[in-house]
Amino acid sequence: MKQLTTLQKTYQATFHIQNLKFIGPPQSPTDLNVDCPRSAIISWRPGFDGGATQNFVIEYSDNSSYWLTHHPQSVVSVDNNFMSAQIHDIRPNTPYSFRIRAKNSFGVAASDTTVNCTWQNNEDEMASFLNNRNALVGIGVLVLLLLIVFAALVVLIKLKRRRESNNQDNSLRKQGNNSNEEEKPAIAAKPSKVKKDERPTVNKDGLIYVDLDLKDTPSTSTEAFVIHGADDRTQYVDIDFTRRADPPRDTDNEKTQNEKEKEKA
Repeated sequence: MKQLTTLQKTYQATFHIQNLKFIGPPQSPTDLNVDCPRSAIISWRPGFDGGATQNFVIEYSDNSSYWLTHHPQSVVSVDNNFMSAQIHDIRPNTPYSFRIRAKNSFGVAASDTTVNCTWQNNEDEMASFLNNRNALVGIGVLVLLLLIVFAALVVLIKLKRRRESNNQDNSLRKQGNNSNEEEKPAIAAKPSKVKKDERPTVNKDGLIYVDLDLKDTPSTSTEAFVIHGADDRTQYVDIDFTRRADPPRDTDNEKTQNEKEKEKA
Protein backbone atom coordinates (compact mmCIF):
# COMPACT_ATOMS: atom_id res chain seq x y z
CA MET A 1 0.00 0.00 0.00
CA LYS A 2 1.31 3.38 -0.92
CA GLN A 3 0.11 6.83 0.18
CA LEU A 4 -0.38 9.59 -2.37
CA THR A 5 -0.35 13.14 -1.09
CA THR A 6 -1.59 16.16 -3.01
CA LEU A 7 -1.95 19.78 -2.00
CA GLN A 8 -5.58 19.40 -1.08
CA LYS A 9 -6.22 15.77 -0.14
CA THR A 10 -4.43 12.61 0.73
CA TYR A 11 -5.37 9.35 -1.07
CA GLN A 12 -4.45 5.77 -0.33
CA ALA A 13 -4.13 3.16 -3.17
CA THR A 14 -3.02 -0.47 -3.43
CA PHE A 15 -0.95 -1.76 -6.47
CA HIS A 16 -0.54 -5.48 -7.34
CA ILE A 17 2.52 -6.21 -9.62
CA GLN A 18 2.46 -9.57 -11.46
CA ASN A 19 4.99 -10.98 -13.96
CA LEU A 20 3.33 -11.91 -17.25
CA LYS A 21 4.81 -14.85 -19.21
CA PHE A 22 3.88 -15.91 -22.77
CA ILE A 23 2.94 -19.56 -22.97
CA GLY A 24 2.32 -21.31 -26.29
CA PRO A 25 3.92 -23.21 -29.19
CA PRO A 26 7.64 -22.63 -29.82
CA GLN A 27 9.02 -20.46 -32.55
CA SER A 28 10.23 -22.04 -35.81
CA PRO A 29 13.95 -22.99 -36.07
CA THR A 30 16.00 -20.87 -38.44
CA ASP A 31 19.35 -21.01 -40.29
CA LEU A 32 18.97 -24.69 -41.16
CA ASN A 33 22.13 -26.26 -42.63
CA VAL A 34 23.23 -29.82 -43.52
CA ASP A 35 26.55 -31.49 -44.41
CA CYS A 36 27.00 -35.06 -45.70
CA PRO A 37 30.60 -36.36 -45.37
CA ARG A 38 29.46 -39.95 -44.57
CA SER A 39 26.24 -39.16 -42.72
CA ALA A 40 23.89 -36.20 -42.47
CA ILE A 41 25.00 -33.57 -39.93
CA ILE A 42 22.23 -31.01 -39.44
CA SER A 43 22.59 -27.72 -37.59
CA TRP A 44 19.98 -25.02 -36.84
CA ARG A 45 19.27 -22.00 -34.69
CA PRO A 46 16.46 -22.70 -32.19
CA GLY A 47 13.75 -20.12 -31.54
CA PHE A 48 11.82 -19.21 -28.37
CA ASP A 49 10.63 -22.37 -26.60
CA GLY A 50 7.12 -20.97 -25.90
CA GLY A 51 7.55 -21.08 -22.17
CA ALA A 52 7.94 -24.86 -22.02
CA THR A 53 10.55 -27.49 -22.81
CA GLN A 54 10.84 -27.92 -26.57
CA ASN A 55 12.01 -30.91 -28.59
CA PHE A 56 13.06 -31.15 -32.23
CA VAL A 57 11.94 -33.54 -34.94
CA ILE A 58 14.02 -33.89 -38.13
CA GLU A 59 12.30 -35.06 -41.30
CA TYR A 60 14.16 -36.21 -44.41
CA SER A 61 13.20 -37.64 -47.77
CA ASP A 62 15.01 -39.14 -50.76
CA ASN A 63 12.90 -36.96 -53.07
CA SER A 64 10.04 -39.43 -52.94
CA SER A 65 6.45 -38.83 -51.91
CA TYR A 66 6.92 -39.52 -48.19
CA TRP A 67 9.07 -38.12 -45.41
CA LEU A 68 10.95 -40.11 -42.82
CA THR A 69 10.98 -38.90 -39.23
CA HIS A 70 14.08 -38.83 -37.09
CA HIS A 71 13.83 -38.11 -33.39
CA PRO A 72 17.36 -37.22 -32.33
CA GLN A 73 18.28 -38.80 -29.03
CA SER A 74 21.16 -36.40 -28.55
CA VAL A 75 21.15 -32.79 -29.64
CA VAL A 76 24.52 -31.10 -29.34
CA SER A 77 24.78 -27.40 -28.66
CA VAL A 78 27.35 -26.09 -31.12
CA ASP A 79 27.49 -22.72 -29.41
CA ASN A 80 25.08 -20.44 -27.61
CA ASN A 81 22.99 -19.94 -30.74
CA PHE A 82 23.19 -23.20 -32.78
CA MET A 83 22.32 -26.84 -32.16
CA SER A 84 23.31 -29.95 -34.13
CA ALA A 85 22.21 -33.57 -34.68
CA GLN A 86 23.37 -36.47 -36.88
CA ILE A 87 21.51 -39.00 -39.06
CA HIS A 88 23.37 -42.20 -40.02
CA ASP A 89 20.81 -44.19 -42.02
CA ILE A 90 21.19 -42.50 -45.40
CA ARG A 91 22.27 -44.18 -48.63
CA PRO A 92 25.33 -43.06 -50.57
CA ASN A 93 25.02 -41.22 -53.88
CA THR A 94 21.36 -40.44 -53.16
CA PRO A 95 20.06 -36.86 -52.89
CA TYR A 96 18.14 -36.11 -49.71
CA SER A 97 16.00 -33.20 -48.51
CA PHE A 98 15.89 -32.19 -44.83
CA ARG A 99 13.58 -30.06 -42.71
CA ILE A 100 13.08 -29.62 -38.96
CA ARG A 101 10.21 -28.94 -36.57
CA ALA A 102 10.18 -27.70 -32.99
CA LYS A 103 7.44 -28.80 -30.58
CA ASN A 104 6.47 -28.48 -26.94
CA SER A 105 3.42 -29.33 -24.90
CA PHE A 106 1.46 -26.47 -26.47
CA GLY A 107 2.08 -27.09 -30.16
CA VAL A 108 4.43 -27.58 -33.11
CA ALA A 109 6.32 -25.05 -35.24
CA ALA A 110 7.79 -26.15 -38.58
CA SER A 111 10.86 -24.67 -40.24
CA ASP A 112 10.35 -22.49 -43.26
CA THR A 113 13.49 -23.87 -44.96
CA THR A 114 14.28 -27.19 -46.68
CA VAL A 115 17.92 -28.06 -47.39
CA ASN A 116 19.40 -30.70 -49.72
CA CYS A 117 22.47 -32.90 -49.42
CA THR A 118 24.05 -35.97 -51.11
CA TRP A 119 26.62 -38.32 -49.63
CA GLN A 120 29.23 -38.83 -52.35
CA ASN A 121 30.71 -42.30 -51.82
CA ASN A 122 33.89 -42.47 -53.93
CA GLU A 123 34.37 -46.18 -53.17
CA ASP A 124 31.09 -47.09 -54.87
CA GLU A 125 31.98 -44.88 -57.82
CA MET A 126 35.33 -46.64 -58.14
CA ALA A 127 33.65 -50.06 -58.02
CA SER A 128 31.19 -49.11 -60.74
CA PHE A 129 34.03 -47.66 -62.78
CA LEU A 130 36.03 -50.90 -62.52
CA ASN A 131 33.00 -52.90 -63.60
CA ASN A 132 32.89 -50.94 -66.84
CA ARG A 133 34.84 -52.86 -69.51
CA ASN A 134 35.22 -49.89 -71.79
CA ALA A 135 36.84 -47.93 -69.01
CA LEU A 136 39.26 -50.77 -68.28
CA VAL A 137 40.19 -51.08 -71.96
CA GLY A 138 40.79 -47.34 -72.13
CA ILE A 139 43.02 -47.47 -69.09
CA GLY A 140 44.98 -50.39 -70.57
CA VAL A 141 45.54 -48.55 -73.85
CA LEU A 142 46.62 -45.42 -72.02
CA VAL A 143 49.10 -47.36 -69.87
CA LEU A 144 50.49 -49.10 -72.98
CA LEU A 145 51.00 -45.77 -74.75
CA LEU A 146 52.76 -44.36 -71.71
CA LEU A 147 55.08 -47.39 -71.60
CA ILE A 148 55.90 -47.01 -75.30
CA VAL A 149 56.70 -43.33 -74.87
CA PHE A 150 58.85 -44.11 -71.83
CA ALA A 151 60.76 -46.84 -73.70
CA ALA A 152 61.35 -44.49 -76.65
CA LEU A 153 62.72 -41.83 -74.32
CA VAL A 154 65.06 -44.36 -72.70
CA VAL A 155 66.38 -45.48 -76.11
CA LEU A 156 66.95 -41.89 -77.23
CA ILE A 157 68.82 -41.08 -74.03
CA LYS A 158 71.05 -44.15 -74.43
CA LEU A 159 71.82 -43.31 -78.07
CA LYS A 160 72.68 -39.75 -77.12
CA ARG A 161 75.01 -40.91 -74.35
CA ARG A 162 76.69 -43.43 -76.67
CA ARG A 163 77.23 -40.74 -79.29
CA GLU A 164 78.75 -38.43 -76.70
CA SER A 165 81.00 -41.25 -75.48
CA ASN A 166 82.19 -41.97 -79.04
CA ASN A 167 82.92 -38.30 -79.59
CA GLN A 168 84.97 -38.22 -76.40
CA ASP A 169 86.91 -41.33 -77.46
CA ASN A 170 87.67 -39.80 -80.86
CA SER A 171 88.86 -36.59 -79.27
CA LEU A 172 91.10 -38.54 -76.88
CA ARG A 173 92.56 -40.51 -79.78
CA LYS A 174 93.32 -37.33 -81.68
CA GLN A 175 95.01 -35.89 -78.64
CA GLY A 176 97.06 -39.09 -78.25
CA ASN A 177 98.16 -39.01 -81.88
CA ASN A 178 99.17 -35.39 -81.58
CA SER A 179 101.18 -36.13 -78.44
CA ASN A 180 102.92 -39.09 -80.13
CA GLU A 181 103.90 -36.93 -83.08
CA GLU A 182 105.29 -34.31 -80.75
CA GLU A 183 107.40 -36.94 -78.90
CA LYS A 184 109.28 -38.23 -82.00
CA PRO A 185 113.09 -38.66 -81.68
CA ALA A 186 115.30 -35.77 -82.54
CA ILE A 187 117.40 -37.82 -85.03
CA ALA A 188 115.29 -39.05 -87.90
CA ALA A 189 116.52 -41.66 -90.32
CA LYS A 190 114.87 -41.28 -93.66
CA PRO A 191 115.42 -43.54 -96.59
CA SER A 192 116.66 -42.08 -99.77
CA LYS A 193 113.87 -41.53 -102.18
CA VAL A 194 113.93 -43.58 -105.34
CA LYS A 195 112.90 -41.78 -108.44
CA LYS A 196 110.28 -43.34 -110.63
CA ASP A 197 112.60 -43.60 -113.64
CA GLU A 198 115.38 -45.32 -111.65
CA ARG A 199 115.51 -49.06 -110.98
CA PRO A 200 115.99 -50.37 -107.42
CA THR A 201 119.53 -51.35 -106.37
CA VAL A 202 120.21 -55.10 -106.65
CA ASN A 203 123.28 -56.84 -105.19
CA LYS A 204 125.12 -59.86 -106.61
CA ASP A 205 122.73 -62.29 -104.97
CA GLY A 206 119.77 -60.61 -106.59
CA LEU A 207 118.57 -58.93 -103.37
CA ILE A 208 117.01 -55.49 -103.43
CA TYR A 209 118.39 -53.05 -100.90
CA VAL A 210 118.05 -49.36 -100.14
CA ASP A 211 120.42 -46.71 -98.87
CA LEU A 212 119.60 -44.94 -95.59
CA ASP A 213 120.81 -41.42 -95.01
CA LEU A 214 121.10 -40.75 -91.25
CA LYS A 215 121.35 -37.10 -90.38
CA ASP A 216 122.57 -35.71 -87.08
CA THR A 217 120.39 -32.64 -87.28
CA PRO A 218 117.06 -32.85 -85.43
CA SER A 219 114.05 -33.16 -87.62
CA THR A 220 111.15 -30.77 -87.30
CA SER A 221 108.94 -32.68 -89.69
CA THR A 222 105.86 -34.51 -88.44
CA GLU A 223 105.90 -37.07 -91.25
CA ALA A 224 106.00 -40.76 -90.31
CA PHE A 225 108.92 -43.03 -91.33
CA VAL A 226 108.45 -44.75 -94.67
CA ILE A 227 110.42 -47.72 -96.06
CA HIS A 228 110.54 -47.45 -99.82
CA GLY A 229 110.66 -50.64 -101.84
CA ALA A 230 108.35 -52.57 -99.51
CA ASP A 231 106.06 -53.21 -102.46
CA ASP A 232 108.91 -54.86 -104.44
CA ARG A 233 110.42 -56.99 -101.68
CA THR A 234 112.22 -60.34 -102.24
CA GLN A 235 110.61 -63.54 -100.93
CA TYR A 236 113.22 -66.00 -99.62
CA VAL A 237 111.31 -69.13 -98.66
CA ASP A 238 107.78 -70.39 -98.08
CA ILE A 239 107.09 -72.22 -94.82
CA ASP A 240 104.09 -74.54 -94.55
CA PHE A 241 103.08 -74.58 -90.90
CA THR A 242 100.28 -77.08 -91.52
CA ARG A 243 102.66 -80.02 -92.06
CA ARG A 244 104.35 -81.91 -89.24
CA ALA A 245 107.84 -83.46 -89.30
CA ASP A 246 108.85 -86.84 -87.85
CA PRO A 247 110.45 -86.71 -84.40
CA PRO A 248 114.29 -87.00 -84.33
CA ARG A 249 115.90 -90.34 -83.49
CA ASP A 250 117.26 -91.01 -80.01
CA THR A 251 121.07 -91.19 -80.53
CA ASP A 252 121.71 -92.40 -76.97
CA ASN A 253 119.73 -95.57 -77.56
CA GLU A 254 121.64 -96.23 -80.79
CA LYS A 255 125.00 -95.91 -78.96
CA THR A 256 124.00 -98.36 -76.25
CA GLN A 257 122.88 -100.90 -78.83
CA ASN A 258 126.18 -100.55 -80.73
CA GLU A 259 128.16 -101.00 -77.52
CA LYS A 260 126.19 -104.13 -76.65
CA GLU A 261 126.88 -105.60 -80.09
CA LYS A 262 130.63 -104.90 -79.68
CA GLU A 263 130.68 -106.57 -76.28
CA LYS A 264 129.02 -109.66 -77.71
CA ALA A 265 131.57 -109.79 -80.50
